[in-house]
Amino acid sequence: MLRNLITRHRLALALIPLAFALASCSEAGNPVSDVPAPSAVPAGAVAMVGDTKVTDAEYEDALKGGLAGIDPLAPTRAVPEPLDPPRFRECVASLEARARREPDLRGLDDEAFLDSCRQRYDQLRSQVLSRLIEERWVLVEADLEGLTVTDQEVNALIGQIRLSWAADRAQARKRFRQAVVISGTSPRELRIRAEAVVLQSRLSALRSAAEEGDAPTPEEVRSAGQERFDTWRSKTLCSDDLLVQQCSN
Repeated sequence: MLRNLITRHRLALALIPLAFALASCSEAGNPVSDVPAPSAVPAGAVAMVGDTKVTDAEYEDALKGGLAGIDPLAPTRAVPEPLDPPRFRECVASLEARARREPDLRGLDDEAFLDSCRQRYDQLRSQVLSRLIEERWVLVEADLEGLTVTDQEVNALIGQIRLSWAADRAQARKRFRQAVVISGTSPRELRIRAEAVVLQSRLSALRSAAEEGDAPTPEEVRSAGQERFDTWRSKTLCSDDLLVQQCSN
């Protein structure tokens, strides 16, 4: 099972909510209904999933990794222009250099480049919070189902990802370590993300095993997926200054 997880870990990390939403075409026996809907986001948090916090510190740590443009768990992702808020000098300079090489960007001024950098930063902030919320959805439901992950499973998944950074094992380990340092990804964050991948696979298997009858049609899958997303969304509340589609407010 771990081998299958490893081959699709990049997609799972980026699209946990889609896989999570489509894990079942039935809400029967789903313990999500037991999760309380939060009424407020307390100080020191950016979002609540039920009574579980997404803290300011977790969000800021994850955002630093996004700003670095390097993700230890996504070795093949292209590194975009640097983002350096609030002035975005490096980002603008990088776009200026690209404009000298790429005809499509010629004629644009620094104000247009600055606006592009600001938009990318706003998108990054939303993407980071969305990912953290989606991971909480997986972890909270897995906990309700009594599912657990061993250190051996987490280490095995991270180990395989580490080796995918290069064909040479020593070089792969070196590049992975560099990515961890540059991104500022903590051991705790690495573990949580790996746990979410493993647990999502188990939740999907659990839901599939509970299904009976004929295979659902694509429309039924889409409908159930939207219903499941809406169910989790109703259990999620975000701070008013940072709202994403996963938030009920």
